[in-house]
Amino acid sequence: MHCGTTVDKFVHDNPDWFKKASNWAKFSAAACVGMIYKGCINSSRTVLKTYLPDGDNSAGGGPFATGGALYALGLIHANHGEGILKFLVNELKKHKGGDDKAETIQHGACLGIGLAGMATGSEELVEDLKSVLFTDSAVAGEAAGLAMGLVMVGTADGKACEEMLRYAQDTQHEKIIRGLAIGMALIMYGREEGADTLIEQLTRHKDPILRYGGMYTIATAYAGTGSNKAIKRLLHVAVSDVSNDVRRAAVTCLGFVLCSSPEQCPRVVSLLAESYNPHVRYGSAMAVGVACAGTGLEEAISLLEPMTKDATDFVRQGAMLALSLVLVQETEVRQPKVKDIRAIFESVIKDKHEDVMAKFGAIISNSILDAGGRNVTISLTTKSGNKKMSAVVGMAVFMQYWYWFPLAHCLSLTFTPTCLIGLNKELKMPVVDFVSNTKPSMFAYPPKTEVKTSAAPTKVATAILSTTAKTEARKKGKDDDKKEGEEDKMEVEGKDGKAGDKKDKKEGDKAGEKKEDEKEGAKKEGEEGEGDKKEGDKKKDAKVILLALTLRWSLCALFCVFFRGVYRFNSAALIIIFGLSAVGVCGQMAVQKEHFTNLANPSPAHTHTLTHIRSPTSQILPTLLACLSHKRNTWPCLLKAGIVLLCVCVCEGEGTGGCGERKILFGTVHP
Repeated sequence: MHCGTTVDKFVHDNPDWFKKASNWAKFSAAACVGMIYKGCINSSRTVLKTYLPDGDNSAGGGPFATGGALYALGLIHANHGEGILKFLVNELKKHKGGDDKAETIQHGACLGIGLAGMATGSEELVEDLKSVLFTDSAVAGEAAGLAMGLVMVGTADGKACEEMLRYAQDTQHEKIIRGLAIGMALIMYGREEGADTLIEQLTRHKDPILRYGGMYTIATAYAGTGSNKAIKRLLHVAVSDVSNDVRRAAVTCLGFVLCSSPEQCPRVVSLLAESYNPHVRYGSAMAVGVACAGTGLEEAISLLEPMTKDATDFVRQGAMLALSLVLVQETEVRQPKVKDIRAIFESVIKDKHEDVMAKFGAIISNSILDAGGRNVTISLTTKSGNKKMSAVVGMAVFMQYWYWFPLAHCLSLTFTPTCLIGLNKELKMPVVDFVSNTKPSMFAYPPKTEVKTSAAPTKVATAILSTTAKTEARKKGKDDDKKEGEEDKMEVEGKDGKAGDKKDKKEGDKAGEKKEDEKEGAKKEGEEGEGDKKEGDKKKDAKVILLALTLRWSLCALFCVFFRGVYRFNSAALIIIFGLSAVGVCGQMAVQKEHFTNLANPSPAHTHTLTHIRSPTSQILPTLLACLSHKRNTWPCLLKAGIVLLCVCVCEGEGTGGCGERKILFGTVHP
């Protein structure tokens, strides 16, 4: 974010931040200072004196801080290292021991030499770096192999490539092999067909790390050319190689080849972005980010935005990094999607449950959007379409952050200032006023992030249970009664005690009689209300019971009619059935009416009569008579009568007369 601005306020105001860092985190923190002071070649050693082993501070800030400071010097003097290379070489030669501290300092010194001596082709620097490489130290050897490629960028030195390839085949350290593979790729920068021999050797090698280097050799050799041959080869490897690292690199390198025609890249990798392999999806995202960097292309955003919700953490990381590369320095007015993308980054950063890889990508992406104080952009080509060597090399090295995170600082090599600078013939800046007809919002800075201050905790009201409230009210009532009793006692103990006692006694007797009268009146009213309520309940029960009785007799008659239709009872039998049914209903209603008057205390006579009339036998008697009066066979008639009896008993829901008796006496009806 502050690259090249010299704004190091955060570093000075938060010294504890640097002290808390340990090991390689401290190395990376010291290297960040180099990014902040990028281009300040006259004061580089002054701003880093706290970490450099110079003068009184011979030990520096420790091996990791010292190594990071040497790396920072290379970032400050990138491609302009005439005044610092001698110092870096001396520091490299001072620390030739084989211990861990020496390896850390050698690692930073080699990276610093490679960046400061970029594209110089100096044989002396290469020999110094070889001496570190041949120690076969994994940490220092990786940086030495990468630095050799930086020093000899674009030279296509066959001898150097041959030595590097031979040593890569002999060593057992993967870190050294990877550093040499990328170094060889940088040596072949811009050589196109001249690099085909080395590309053939690397892409057909059995070691996947060297095949990985072969993909980046294609990327640097054919960067910005849009070569169909290079694209065809990369696509073939992207879908056929057995190593996920090689496939990921092949897809990523498509962005380097197509950087001069960014609108084609989203279309080329659109199918690869939907691959089942997460490494291929990551590579497609980074390819779009590299090719469309600084363009704000709508097609690129449409392809990358859904990938921020991918199920794989490193795919989300790559999608966010690619989006930041595409939208660098864009405002919400020019590209409305910027607001949504910023919201995605902030949500990932604040989410405590987010994966570390995705959170790392969101933090870096959020800073890239405002890179250089929003005064720089990222582009691998100039406005006229020519390639920028430092940008292509810086982007290729930046992509190696996958394996070694301090290499992410090399992204600063891709930044291009977007400010307007006017110089006179003496190369001095005259006082000039510029007129802009564009709205200020077109280039407005984003609002500052507001830090929410935590409000003081408010006191929560104590919950009071209902039982507690009742207990307190009861206790309060007792206290009031006690207090009144004490006051009455105090009044009684006056001077005229006897007269007062008599008077108070009379008044108390009158008050007591009055209270007793009030209680008796209230009691009488309550009894009258209960009596009215009981009478109302009796009437209600009477209506329900009468309705139930009528329904029972009606059902009996209906069953008889049904059997008349099925078994052809004669008309005389039907007349007898309906007649007896009507008599039964009237008789039972009369008994019930008499019974309702004493429903609360039923007498034995009432109970006996009611039971006799309501028994199933008395209800089915008309049916039995009708069946027996049939002129034909008697036994079929008896069978029919039994069926009718069973149906009626089921409909009434009672098995014996006793059940019916209990239902009526207790005033309940169960249909």
